Order: sequence, then structure tokens, then C-alpha cells
Amino acid sequence: MAAVLQEIPEQTAQWEEDHWNVLLAQIEEGSVIPIIGPNLLQVRVDGQEMLLDRFLAGQLARRFSLPHDPDLSLNDMVCMLLHSGRQREILASAVHNILSSAVLEPPPALVQLARINCFNLFVSTTFDLLLEKAIRQVRGVAAQTIAYSPNNKQDIPSAEIDQPTVYHLLGKSSPLPYYVLSEEDLLEFVHALQSESNQPNRLFDKLKHKHLLILGENFPDWLARFFLRTAKQGRLSESRLAMEIMADSVLQSDKNLVLFLQRFSKNTRMFRNGGAVEFVAELSRRWEELHPNETGPRLAADPMPAEMPDGAVFISYAHEDLASARTLRRDLRTAGIDVWFDEAALYSGDRFDHKIVSYIKDKCCCFVALLSQSTEQRSKGYFRKEWAIAVEQLPYLAPTRTFFMPVIIDQTRPSAFRTLLPEMQQFTMSSLPGGKATPEFLERIKNVLAKLKN
Repeated sequence: MAAVLQEIPEQTAQWEEDHWNVLLAQIEEGSVIPIIGPNLLQVRVDGQEMLLDRFLAGQLARRFSLPHDPDLSLNDMVCMLLHSGRQREILASAVHNILSSAVLEPPPALVQLARINCFNLFVSTTFDLLLEKAIRQVRGVAAQTIAYSPNNKQDIPSAEIDQPTVYHLLGKSSPLPYYVLSEEDLLEFVHALQSESNQPNRLFDKLKHKHLLILGENFPDWLARFFLRTAKQGRLSESRLAMEIMADSVLQSDKNLVLFLQRFSKNTRMFRNGGAVEFVAELSRRWEELHPNETGPRLAADPMPAEMPDGAVFISYAHEDLASARTLRRDLRTAGIDVWFDEAALYSGDRFDHKIVSYIKDKCCCFVALLSQSTEQRSKGYFRKEWAIAVEQLPYLAPTRTFFMPVIIDQTRPSAFRTLLPEMQQFTMSSLPGGKATPEFLERIKNVLAKLKN
């Protein structure tokens, strides 16, 4: 197996520095769902940090007068007690009582996630309410809690979620055995979720179309594969726009899982610079730099239409510049101007949809090309084909028609661009750092639209 692994390039499934900007922009748009696993739950008990799982195992051992081995998991302890004749109902009630009476503060990772106020829907595979507690502490509002179980298929509301919501996919702590305590319970929940009649369909529809942050799940290989396949509702090798980011030291050390993802799921990225706690800390740091002291509710992002409206502004960009593209779109939309760009370029740089050709040739009012060091340093990219299609239209347009509009979004000087098409050099380059539209630029776009209507 080791020899086979060496034949497959690791970068097909790893997390790269450039993905941070993309992820932050996706979060701001509201297109990311965090999935919270047990390895994020580092709690402090009597001055010591430990996983909640290990804390509960120790407390359960003490309650039933068993020797306490700190290395035993909750699953191990439950299995021992079941083998000794204890009933599942008794154990579920005991764990619920332990958790209810424990005075535990939310782990820092959950607090950091709660501070990212563009997260409104969280999916948890743990049964505790520490995430709800973190949301209440940080945002000052109570989170809506929804729990699934095979005999009680609860789903998210049909309406758009406008309040913090935690969906417990593997059940929530209860005096009754309606949540996952052991690997056998896990198998039953996973089995139930494979049945369409038992699936929370509205939740699964969101999981299919959103980007997923899978954090601290500690899934065994088989379950990681099942979870991704169930969430995406299709073959993982099929082309799709949404991606998954997996951050967990256990998952990344599973060579069989890594090999599977490299072969069949190129939209899945594995964070290799630490575990889930380290990933969340870095994500939080970068988010705070962009949104200091911001924890209140955010307005829902204006969604990108599936089809480009007639007469819209077409934005062409390199995937590293997604945040700037979204900033420019937001400013233009605020000014009442329709805008469109192809978000699929983030994930399939060698794909060129015939619809994009039609949008550039026949539907857009003008073509805005975002220029930066990112575009200059990339000799190959989806955006370059868009540029070429737009330039092909120039001979057919009247000299008075403003169509091709290059925009510099960083500090690069116009004369420093060496990789532009020759035809692009003839146009005046606007400077919009970070994609922030100036009043002059907005007025220029409005003039283009006004001339086309006359």
C-alpha cells in the first residue's frame, strides 16, 4: 500500500494557503456549513484539559464502580457495561445525568466558531449542548436545537434559517437512548440515514449544495466515506461545485482514507498543518482580522443567480481573488446593477462551459477583468480563456461601445503586467483595491447601461 500511495500526488487532497481566502469569502457569503465532531471538545476539568469523551467515560466508570483507565473512550466504557448486563436505557440516562450536572465551559474552538457570525447552521455529531452554550455566550441569543434519531426524523425548517441553529445528526443527550453512545448505536443511525424515508431531506439538500467544514470528526475510514457519500448524494468522483474541508489529525493519518480521497474525491481537501483545533484557531484569527469585534447577526448574502441576467456585468477573476470579486459584486448590486461571475471556476479550472461563452458574447453589458499579482503569476487559468473570448468580441463592437474593462485590485502598477493579451493593453485600467468600487467606477458602469438602453 505504501508503494501505491507514493504514486499519487498528495496535493490532490491537501489544504493549500490559497484556499484560505476562498474559504473566508465563501463563509461571508453564507455558503459554508461547519460539521462539529468530538475532537473539538477539549474541556477543562479540575485544571486539566481532556476530551469530553474521556471525561464522560471516567465519570461513567466512577458511577458504576469500575476501574478508571484514562485511555478508555466512552464507547469502550459503554461496551464494557453492556457486556456486564447493563441496559442501554440505564446507560443513556446515566450519561445524560452526568452531562447535565457537570459544570463545563464551552471549549475555545466552539467559542471561536460561534464568533463567526456568518455561520447560522451548525451540524453536530456530538450529543452535548456545549456549542449551544458557546453561541449563547458569544451572540447573546439562544440557538435553535434540532436532534435526529431513527425513530424521530426531525428536519430543519423549510424557510431560510435566520437564527443560529444546531442540528444534532447523531442525536442529543436525553434520559432515553435516542443518541449515539456506542459504535453499535452509530451503525444504527448511519443505517437509518441511508433510507430516503428516514432522511432529513431539507438538511441533506443543504449539505449537498453547500461547502462543508468537517472538523474533529475522528471518523473511521468506512464512516468518513459513507458520510461524504450520504451528504453529497452522488458519486464523489462526479463533478460538483461544492467542496469539503476535513480537519482532524486522526483522519489525515488514515492512509487508506487519504488514498481514497485522492483517487475519487478531488473536491475534498485535507488540512495537514495540525488537527481540528489548530484549523479553527487559524480560521478564527483570519476572520477576526477581516471582521474585528463583529459577533452580531449578519444579513443573508445576496445569492448568485444560477443563470446570468441579460445585460449584467460579467466579472472575470482568478480563484485567489474571489474575495475581491465578491466585494465588487456587492458594491455593484448595492448600486442596483446586475452582476454575475462563474463560481465554478474555483473548483474546475480546466472546465469551460459553453454557457459562459454565450454570456460573454451575447448577454453581458460589459466584461470586467480583475487584474492582480495572482493573474500575473499564473500562466494558465480559467480566467485567461474568458479574456480571450471577450477580446474576440471587440472587432464586432462600435468604437463608442465600452465593453472590456480591466480593473487592478492590488498595488500592481499597470506597466508591471506582462502576461496580458495585446488587445488588453489599449484600455485604461481602473484601480479598485480589494474590489471596492469607487463612485467614478459605478458611474461609468451606469453610463454603459444607459447607452445600451437608448
